[in-house]
Amino acid sequence: MKLTMNDKQREELIEYAEKTAESLKQSAICLSLFTDDYKKGIDSLLQFGLSLMFDKPIYLIVPHGVAIPEKIKLIADGIEYFNAGDIESAKIAANKLLLLALEREKIPKERIQ
Repeated sequence: MKLTMNDKQREELIEYAEKTAESLKQSAICLSLFTDDYKKGIDSLLQFGLSLMFDKPIYLIVPHGVAIPEKIKLIADGIEYFNAGDIESAKIAANKLLLLALEREKIPKERIQ
């Protein structure tokens, strides 16, 4: 992957990274939608990297059929699959992960938004 950017783009990226870092610091977990596009997006790569650096538990919601790299499977604290294009299926997967996180991470229910 080759990235080139001018000074304005670099400043915008730094500002985005700082905001993302501050948001993740305040989060109990990282709950992310993991798609084929996720593996290519600089924003998702930044979020994932920061989650690792802050030692946040990582929970992934994944459409059926999306390949998850083996190292990410080892790192993830929870993975749930859903049917792409089916919002109810995605909600069920997200709720399962939130319940798992509440149990594993001892998160007070009032911290879940």
